[in-house]
Amino acid sequence: MSSLNVIGLTLLDLVLIFVVLRVERRVVWLVLLLLVAPAALAMARWASVLGHWGETTLALGIALAVTAVWWLAIGRRLPRPNSDVIKVWGQEKPARPKPEEARALKTENEQLRERNEQLEAELRQLKTGHNGDRPNTSKN
Repeated sequence: MSSLNVIGLTLLDLVLIFVVLRVERRVVWLVLLLLVAPAALAMARWASVLGHWGETTLALGIALAVTAVWWLAIGRRLPRPNSDVIKVWGQEKPARPKPEEARALKTENEQLRERNEQLEAELRQLKTGHNGDRPNTSKN
């Protein structure tokens, strides 16, 4: 009997049991059908072909005992999740500004654009000098 097999199978069993306990009640059958049943069949096939039924049943027993202890200590107090408390990120609509806020933002944007043009004109004027000549860069 390999302890590594027992530990691995116990962890797999614990994950499967905890998923079934913590999934929304209306989709338990779906989890059982699509996750637990294939995993159980794969474990049974593995145990049958390689002759590891003892390790498989020991791992399941350990997983059930750990789950029972967890359930008695913590699990009973945790409410089962439902769709009302599940929040999917990225599904909410983006916030749209109110019309008066949009007008204020547009006005501010136009003012900033005008100010930017003024500053660019002033910069061009400084680069070319006040009379249109290039500024004197020679050192005295």
